[in-house]
Amino acid sequence: MVALLLKAMEHEWELTGLTHEGGRQMLYASKLLPRNVNAPEWVQFGMGSFFEAPMQSPWPSMAAPNPYWLPRFKEIRKGRKLEPKAIDTLKKVVTDGYFREKPTGKTDEEIAGSKAANLRKARSSAWALTYFLARSEQQLPRLQRYFKELSKMPRDKELDDKELWACFERAFAGENLEALAGRWLVFIDNEKLEASAIHDKINEHFKKMNAPPPKTGGTGIGGGMVGGGGGPINP
Repeated sequence: MVALLLKAMEHEWELTGLTHEGGRQMLYASKLLPRNVNAPEWVQFGMGSFFEAPMQSPWPSMAAPNPYWLPRFKEIRKGRKLEPKAIDTLKKVVTDGYFREKPTGKTDEEIAGSKAANLRKARSSAWALTYFLARSEQQLPRLQRYFKELSKMPRDKELDDKELWACFERAFAGENLEALAGRWLVFIDNEKLEASAIHDKINEHFKKMNAPPPKTGGTGIGGGMVGGGGGPINP
């Protein structure tokens, strides 16, 4: 049984990796972006995650609410780990600010944990913005125009924050970006997973497994089963 579970996990990782990289490569194979332009990481990762067959999904699906990144983005929102203003969050994503955040901490363990948290925030935010723009009939033409604007940028140059934001502004000219940022976050807040009932049941099961054993009056053996390992489907 363990061997079968490990094999299933390995297959899931391989499928996610292949479809994710395929989505990134489509940007260049379709000539949406030229190979000699340093496109920001948010749009590369965002497109890859938009077209991937995501992990923790009951069935392979693409261009749908991502069962891996959607819960993580909502957790980050709930924890108030984004910027206080929606427009500032949008700027952070578009300029790769979250991908460039430096880790904090004093010990190696703290620094490693900070790196993982920063990357999780950067990737979930990149998916969330790409998903919103790609799924909106109104914003999809502007996203396509954004690719064209990136194609006009200088070759083989690392683009700074000002250049990246100006490129986004040109692509979305005529759009109130502050209002756009607000609509983006509300849109993601209201999104639900295709199999939300299944995910809820699995999370409920894991919470019961990991609940502390009931206390007993004595010090003898007994008092319930020790909480099992594992964790919620979207830790």
